[in-house]
Amino acid sequence: MGNAVARVARDMDIPLVLTHHFGRRTEPGKSLVELCVLPSTRRMAAVSLGVAGETSSVLKGAVYIGNGVDTRYFDPDAVSDLEFRRKYPQTEGKKVILDVARISKTKDQLDLLEAYLQLPEEARRSTVLVFVGGVQPGEEGYLRKLENRAAELGVSDGVVITGNMSAAGVRQAYKRADVVVLASRMEGTPRTVLEAGAMKKTVIATDVGGTHEAVIEGVTGHLVRPNDPAALAKRVGDVLASPEGAARMGEAARRHVERYFSMDGLAERHLRVYSKVLRGGEADSVKAG
Repeated sequence: MGNAVARVARDMDIPLVLTHHFGRRTEPGKSLVELCVLPSTRRMAAVSLGVAGETSSVLKGAVYIGNGVDTRYFDPDAVSDLEFRRKYPQTEGKKVILDVARISKTKDQLDLLEAYLQLPEEARRSTVLVFVGGVQPGEEGYLRKLENRAAELGVSDGVVITGNMSAAGVRQAYKRADVVVLASRMEGTPRTVLEAGAMKKTVIATDVGGTHEAVIEGVTGHLVRPNDPAALAKRVGDVLASPEGAARMGEAARRHVERYFSMDGLAERHLRVYSKVLRGGEADSVKAG
């Protein structure tokens, strides 16, 4: 689709502004975006500083735009989790570790499952691991592997896989969660982290892509190396053991998202880029805030 749009823009001499999340590699040093779309792109609005830096070698002067969420919708004071509790009674009386992401190797739910298994037994027995999200097309085998791994290790009763969920349902899941975890191998600036922060939840995420822009280590949550279940388990255990500390981090996360990642701010930054390009000028570097 992006390639077709790029061809039309080129043929009709229409300025093309690309919002780039991250490149999917097809050969060393090249992504589909770099191969097909960037040659016709006038400006690129990157969702993270890492993406902007990576692509600036191909498209001069990539603009950092950031990402954004609706902080009025993702507001813990505007939602109840009663429906979620009724639908998933196995979470009642338990602490909830929540992962909101499509089921795929890139999101690495197996690593999070391994981290769950490495929690101290008492902590694990009082905790439920909830995966919210549909399966990435073509990765149905990964879902089966996740389910089989939980069954092999005898923890299926402590693992809930909800499948696709409405935005209202996802908001209730955040409300119910005690900690939100993202174990991805690759990201731009993940909306899950921003939504969870807006919902005043401590986030533990792998330090990939732009997650370090959304999570302030030790202030709004924690960052760990990818492919390190032991580090994930340590941070999850620490957060679950300190509800007061988690609440402080959640409050800080809400303030951070409101200041730097609101939807209003994102729209304003995009409009500034579009307006400058339509006037025939070069868009200045735009930063969140």
